[in-house]
Amino acid sequence: LIIFVSTIIIFVNAFNKSVSNNLLNNFDKVEIIKTDTIKVPDMQCEECEERLKSKLLKLKGVSKVEANAIDKIVVVDFDSEIVKLIDIKRLIAKIGYNAEEVKTTTSRRKNLPQCCQPGGHK
Repeated sequence: LIIFVSTIIIFVNAFNKSVSNNLLNNFDKVEIIKTDTIKVPDMQCEECEERLKSKLLKLKGVSKVEANAIDKIVVVDFDSEIVKLIDIKRLIAKIGYNAEEVKTTTSRRKNLPQCCQPGGHK
């Protein structure tokens, strides 16, 4: 009986140590997922929404994108350890849209389809 109890105690201690080591080893792998809303005043239609979603989802660290042309916002879920909010805004500007304080250029805006350029849906 003593040998049996000792064996169980050794097994439980080994199991606890294994679980603790796994938790410690994976601790530095925890993702820091943030959700931010970005104002995109130039977004006008579903085509704009789809363009922004598809290009932003290709950015490493971005896991989810919701674009709303009516409210003129993009909601982005991203791993802040991999990508920064300013990088997301810069990509939006590179695509051809203003993203809050990060402005696009005239040449980038002109690369958008005619309907997605400012005034294209008036």
